[in-house]
Amino acid sequence: MMTTGTVQKLEGDAEILLEVLVSIISSTTTDPLYHISEIVQNELDANASRIAVTFYRKGKSRSGKLEKIVIDGNGFGFLESFEHYIKNIGDSVKKYSEEYIRRRDRGLSRGQFCIGLQGFRAVCDELHVVAKTEEGMSPKIVKGKQIRDPDFSKMFNCRKMILKSNTLDATILEEGDFSDARGSSGVTCILINPKMAMRSSSLVKYLSQNKRTELLANKDLKIAVNDGSFSEQVKPTQFKGECVEYSMRHPKEKRSPKYRALGEVRATLYFHESKPGSKIRLDVEGEPIHFDITSLEEFDKPPWNLDFVEGVIEYDQLEKSPLRSGIERDSTFWPAFLDISDELAKNVRKKVKEYEEKSRDKRDEELLRKLEKVMGEVKRELDFQTWFDRPIEKPKPGPLDRIKVFPEILNVPVFTTRRVHVRAYDIEENALRERDGIKFAWVIKNGLGTVVSKSGGEAIFKAGPQIGATSLEASVYDSKTDKNLVAGIEIAITHPQRYGKLARVRIEPMFSKLAIDTEKEYRAVAEDEDRNQILKGAKFQWEITYDETIGASLNVDYGESVILSPGRNLGTVKLQVTAYQNGLRATDFAMITVVKKKKRRKKGPKLKDLGLPIPDWYDEPNEWPLRHSYLSTDGTRLNVNEGHPDYKNANATGKKPRQRYIASLYSKELAQKECEATGSTDIGEKMLDVLSKVERFW
Repeated sequence: MMTTGTVQKLEGDAEILLEVLVSIISSTTTDPLYHISEIVQNELDANASRIAVTFYRKGKSRSGKLEKIVIDGNGFGFLESFEHYIKNIGDSVKKYSEEYIRRRDRGLSRGQFCIGLQGFRAVCDELHVVAKTEEGMSPKIVKGKQIRDPDFSKMFNCRKMILKSNTLDATILEEGDFSDARGSSGVTCILINPKMAMRSSSLVKYLSQNKRTELLANKDLKIAVNDGSFSEQVKPTQFKGECVEYSMRHPKEKRSPKYRALGEVRATLYFHESKPGSKIRLDVEGEPIHFDITSLEEFDKPPWNLDFVEGVIEYDQLEKSPLRSGIERDSTFWPAFLDISDELAKNVRKKVKEYEEKSRDKRDEELLRKLEKVMGEVKRELDFQTWFDRPIEKPKPGPLDRIKVFPEILNVPVFTTRRVHVRAYDIEENALRERDGIKFAWVIKNGLGTVVSKSGGEAIFKAGPQIGATSLEASVYDSKTDKNLVAGIEIAITHPQRYGKLARVRIEPMFSKLAIDTEKEYRAVAEDEDRNQILKGAKFQWEITYDETIGASLNVDYGESVILSPGRNLGTVKLQVTAYQNGLRATDFAMITVVKKKKRRKKGPKLKDLGLPIPDWYDEPNEWPLRHSYLSTDGTRLNVNEGHPDYKNANATGKKPRQRYIASLYSKELAQKECEATGSTDIGEKMLDVLSKVERFW
């Protein structure tokens, strides 16, 4: 409906279409940054070359509550009146205009569904649109027929349309009825009272990916994001590495004419050494649809999910979903895309293999350099030039200089908990702890939640039953200087069922020790892009992917947690979990080291006085006193042969430095004995392993 003094009925099915659209937007878990990007796209469709996105917050801090977002562009304005806009939900007149057709041929235009602005309902309470159309502009269809829009001439004046998220009504104000009028052509969109916390830097990153095509095609286009003192130009995401372009058609095209109309898949891929976070994007008609193609389960496999390749794959025959955040899997072009992609994957695998070999050679060179360094240190020790004579100088912490909270902004569903942290630093950026005279405290401004403080600057925040905003303050006190610093975390308590899409999963604990003949529980936590825990709708699959203990098993599987029992041997177990949610998946693993079960002893030496642990493969030597040292029968104490020449001539003062020196000699003997027993000639690698254990012990 529309309100301009009187209420008018929408024509045809427009009212029903709008109600369906509002229902879809309200129920979707699409990233709110996507809806902001859609409004920016409206500015581009209006031919804007300068676009400014400005965040207005309460107070001057970037962590303050967000009050409104203003998106302003200098384009020619709308090609239809506000009255006509609201009547054409689902079929925008924009797709018939000459300007749209010209931009569409360059792969730049979108907006044929007339739903971009309606996404505001998932982001804020109200949207104010101020528009003024450039004189002489007129929407025309392909054949030159004028679109019937009797109110279009009104758009040459400055007008304002007000849309509210809780109603389908639209209020239209004429020039003079509002104060924030435009002096030149263009569109200004004002999002009033955003519903969630949002980082301006996250929007910059999102637009750099989402608008990459437009920014590369139009060198004069400038998009700026402003937030207090923060101001940054959006630059297109740049891929690095060896660029290879592919153009492939259906493999059966030459054998049958029916495959000739399927078109071609184009790919611009960049190959490089292993780089975490490498992603391949899927575009349709120049528009990014999936920023990570592995979000489609058919592509969550090599070579698409490897860290050696990134870039863009394009197939214009695919059909976008109405919200343009997914693909409609039709019976013709979607299977064709999969077939062509399988052929493309063969070429990509060959190229990835080259870079896998390069990375392997580089890792081998780095290992060789480490071994050479270790061998050099051992040789110096054998020449009695001992490094342990020099005392280890630890940095002395200074007085408290600054603190930092993690995270600065937090979205928490009602009745759920989140971990928060505060860190204290001196002027030299050394971290300060309680032992340095630092005390941590947490305070909540209102009663929308509770907080439990733990040691080390960590706390657990639990949201209450009420939706709203609150602030959690971390206080750090330096007892030596009587200095106290405070930092705040802005928290938005949201509806419990509104989770984002599955982005990651983690296992708690990730690294652990487990005694043989015991068992331990491991828990999976599924999270969205904002690290909000997904409490409903996620499913988990557990498996053991590596087992040195021979016989490790999952005794009980509760879905989000399992109980693991090790096998009969000592060694390492790799536990993997895969989380699923609405076609998305994420994987994580945990490493468990299975150790001997400790025997309780009434009395014994302190940990610092214990000797080296005896390796499983080592037998007690009988050639004493020819060796430097030997372990006690229970494997807990290092006995030194003080009559050995190496001990007598060691350039060290005191008993403990001499024992440490003998430990280095002992590790060389262990490495040699292992190589003799196994027939291995790689004594350097064995020595590196033994020395690393010695270093951890000392």
